[in-house]
Amino acid sequence: MSDGVPINDVARVMGHEQISTTLDRYTHAFEAGAEKVRESFAGFPLTLEADEDERAD
Repeated sequence: MSDGVPINDVARVMGHEQISTTLDRYTHAFEAGAEKVRESFAGFPLTLEADEDERAD
């Protein structure tokens, strides 16, 4: 999944009937990169508050 393989493909190959099983077992690998994701989005207005502040300007 960290290489961009769709989660449904991973689930199918691993034999999981539910995608949630795949997510539960393998998404911990993404936690290591979570801070990098937060840093890359730090400059983007992703919240409703940020959008409202821009309209007020």
